[in-house]
Amino acid sequence: MKYALMLALLFAIPRGVKAMDTLTVSIKQADSTFLKNNLLLLAGQLNISANQALQIQARVWPGPTITFDLNAFDPDNQRYFHTGPTGQKAAQFEQLLLTAGKRKFQILLAATNTEISRQELIDLLRELRYQLYLNYFEVFQQMQMIKVFDKQLIMLDELVTTYTNQAKEGNITMKEVIRLKAAYFSLNNDKALAQNKLIESQQKIRTILMTDAFVLPVSSEPWLSNINSLPTVNTLLDSALSQRPDLKLASLNRQYNQFDLKLQQRQRFPDVNLIGSYDQRGGAFTNQLNVGISFTLPAWNLNKGNIQHAFNRVNIADNTLKATQQETRSEVIAAWESMNTSLNQYNKITRFYSSDFDELIEGMNENFKKRNISMLEFVDFFEAYISAESEYERVRAQLAFSAANINYVTSSSIY
Repeated sequence: MKYALMLALLFAIPRGVKAMDTLTVSIKQADSTFLKNNLLLLAGQLNISANQALQIQARVWPGPTITFDLNAFDPDNQRYFHTGPTGQKAAQFEQLLLTAGKRKFQILLAATNTEISRQELIDLLRELRYQLYLNYFEVFQQMQMIKVFDKQLIMLDELVTTYTNQAKEGNITMKEVIRLKAAYFSLNNDKALAQNKLIESQQKIRTILMTDAFVLPVSSEPWLSNINSLPTVNTLLDSALSQRPDLKLASLNRQYNQFDLKLQQRQRFPDVNLIGSYDQRGGAFTNQLNVGISFTLPAWNLNKGNIQHAFNRVNIADNTLKATQQETRSEVIAAWESMNTSLNQYNKITRFYSSDFDELIEGMNENFKKRNISMLEFVDFFEAYISAESEYERVRAQLAFSAANINYVTSSSIY
């Protein structure tokens, strides 16, 4: 029985996973591995660098244009490339000057875009870390339940074998054997469901940690032991409204569109080209030096369409920000209520739960073998025991989920 139980616990880890293929981590170690290995975070960091490069580019003035004009053929003197003292050559220098503060707002747009990419990375980090915590504790919960199921399945398997032999000898009825088998099948089905959930959570946590190894959580108890209080709703709201990257993104998006509106309004003012030129013999004077300016007359195109579009984008961004703020408040309140419920349930179940449950089920098993209790009493107690173990693990996992959700909706390390 002892060795059979050890084998059952060993096979709670899926077959084919060798010791070297198992990544045993605490939640903090998993968090560190995630920050180091996740390729999506690396891509987000590279996106920030890319936008910083565009920010540098926005500060650069347009380059000047230089034009050279050389004589190709002099028909009077029948000479090619007559560019000497008696020939002809000309040069022109042209520099574009952005007017009305356009360059300033182009720089502001680029800087805002860089900050948007930075907040997008923080929001991605927040989302992935939340998924990491959820799946870590889901894996731990399902593995704990599989251990319970395996232990009880071994016990039921022995009982079914014993009672089947007894039924063949006519000592008991097949009705009792069938009842035991029904309990076995029901428990085995529960185990299969737990294994499916474990496989699904393993797939998600492997993706987050960028590993092919089986992720084996150490325990949730050290982390849960630090969860003993709940901040007020207002405290959580203040944290969320000041820290949430999605709120900052909504605000930055509005700011970006406000800058774009100002830039589009300034596009009505023409940019100026400063011109300086030299002409050896083609102008009114020999070796003539000229200066001038050129610009586009804003006669028909006053950029009204782009201005109206930018104005509408500002209004859209403003409404989006208000909606995001309200959504944040609703999420925080719901998370607080869920955490309050989870904390109360956890405190109650830890008071009522007893480690003697395992001894009780062993005692009931022995009494049932000795026929001191009826089949009905044994099965009722067995189902109650499985229900109690399942509820205990569910409540513990739910507390971990709720705490992770508090951290997620506030974008803070409350727990």
